[in-house]
Amino acid sequence: MVYGSGLLVLSLLTWILAPLGIYTIVYGLVNRRDTLYYVVWGLVIFVIALIPIVQTVMSPIVILGLLLIILPVMALLTYWRRKA
Repeated sequence: MVYGSGLLVLSLLTWILAPLGIYTIVYGLVNRRDTLYYVVWGLVIFVIALIPIVQTVMSPIVILGLLLIILPVMALLTYWRRKA
């Protein structure tokens, strides 16, 4: 059923970038020195890897737009946390 819906269309790009993005996010959360840097780049890599999977459900432009909204929010939260 899931395979017939076209939701599990995985490309080579997804197989390479998704684990790399997840690893970078986890490393950024464990590393206390440059948390924002690693989490942001891990999120960017992971979102790029998800585009081939979800392009049948929603437009890649919407996904990239959500990424552009999430990144400044993360930066503001980190800035406020460092300031306090």
